[in-house]
Amino acid sequence: MIANLWWHSGEARKIHWISWQRMCLSKVQGGLGFRDLQAFNLGMLAKQVWRILSFPDSLLSKVLQAKFFPEGKVLSATCGRNPSFTWRSIHAAIGIVRGGFRWRICSGRSVQVWQDPWLPGLTPFVFFLLQLQILSICGFVILLMLPLGREWNHSMVRALFCRDEAESILAIPLSCADGEDFFVWHRTADGKFSVRSAYHVAVSLANQSQPSPSSFESFLWKTIWKANVPGKIRIFIWKLAKNALPTCMNLRKKLRADGWGCPFCGSEQEDIEHAFLRCSFVRQIWALSNLQWSLISAFPADPCAWVERMARSLSPGDFAFFISICWAVWWNRNRALMEHASLSAGDLLSFVSNYLASFHQVNTSPVRIVSKSIPTSWSPPELGEVKLNFDRALFAPSSEVGLGVIARDAAGACIWWKSVCKQGMYEPEMVEAFAAREAILLALRFGWRRIIIEGDSANLLLKLSEPSPDCSVLGPIVRDIKLLAFGFDQCLFSLVRRSGNKIAHCLARRASVFASEGSCVSPELAKLLFLEHD
Repeated sequence: MIANLWWHSGEARKIHWISWQRMCLSKVQGGLGFRDLQAFNLGMLAKQVWRILSFPDSLLSKVLQAKFFPEGKVLSATCGRNPSFTWRSIHAAIGIVRGGFRWRICSGRSVQVWQDPWLPGLTPFVFFLLQLQILSICGFVILLMLPLGREWNHSMVRALFCRDEAESILAIPLSCADGEDFFVWHRTADGKFSVRSAYHVAVSLANQSQPSPSSFESFLWKTIWKANVPGKIRIFIWKLAKNALPTCMNLRKKLRADGWGCPFCGSEQEDIEHAFLRCSFVRQIWALSNLQWSLISAFPADPCAWVERMARSLSPGDFAFFISICWAVWWNRNRALMEHASLSAGDLLSFVSNYLASFHQVNTSPVRIVSKSIPTSWSPPELGEVKLNFDRALFAPSSEVGLGVIARDAAGACIWWKSVCKQGMYEPEMVEAFAAREAILLALRFGWRRIIIEGDSANLLLKLSEPSPDCSVLGPIVRDIKLLAFGFDQCLFSLVRRSGNKIAHCLARRASVFASEGSCVSPELAKLLFLEHD
């Protein structure tokens, strides 16, 4: 139905130049991003599977479990011999949920190492059995942790797994507090299920047999859809690259009839190359366009490769001008064919220039800078409070990160500072969370009752201020910080720009060569303290 609406004009039936399946691909993959209704329906059904997993005590879950999977879980359930329409529909989406279901490790007591999906970075988040003599096939993840303390057993992990898998495991953060393992939806950043992400899983499963787009094609589609031209020109150049324009040669292939020709030179061999390059009238247009003719004239066999080379060789402004000329050439060609009237080469270029200028004028609004009131410099806390600034540093290419914390009083004097060097290859945001946890642990150790935790990571501080549980990869550390915050009379989280967090960053940077702590500051830190408090 949607394909008919896209290709038809009024009551007449038109040619479908591109299959509906290819049009449903994302724009980066060379499609138009139309929703595949079957895959979208499976995404909606996957939401019901996720609800059964999330609410096992609900009436729906209990009824379906008693009937169709009494001794197991919904992800391992079979369709059965005589399924109802409801169960048959829900069961069709179980494979989609398996494609994004993953365990988040807290205690490690309920997740089996070799059988359950829990390792990020792998699909379906499990790995091959390597050394069962060290860890049995039924071993749980807790066996990979040290008996004392919430840390991974590095030697065991590196002995059991290959290097990449071991690094992925050691990069999983462990909570200081004991808690139950829980499952998350791996396809979203926050770990929460969404129909949109489930739809993309369904599409990827349906297109597993299809070849993935090459890197040069991905670059082309991204460049086309980012071009600063009207939407109809972007869609037109997409059709051109797909060789989906009704040229004479393409119409002959579809309709198997003769009688068409180029409206300008009369050539009966009008294909994409002729219509946009070889026609004598079109050559006049390119000659007046000030674009490099040697670049334009080198036309490969594939129109997609031609447009891609132009996208790589021209600046964004020149590429927008190039595709606008192509659109105008086709518009002028159709006008000459249908109305027997056309513009000259010079008038056509003037039309394109004026058209783009009008478009840019209409779509360029006065720039308004709206900035939130985020402090740009450090400010002292109130009397009786302690402010702890934290920051992180990454030491590439080594597998080490640095954490820096400094605590100051109302006078701006340093009470205590700490530099920590931590082993592991972590994402920057994860290291920020480690530094924030180090800051609140420092406050707990010294017994300060009224504290302010301040950093320059807006996303982390937003997570710390939200009351709902965090299911993202930062979840275990965010949970630790929230639990520790209840042990204070006052614990506030504050955001400051990087310019007001220089000392904490300096402490994090020096952790690779001088991981220590104390109350006495070096001359370098003393100078920064003076400048920040001044």
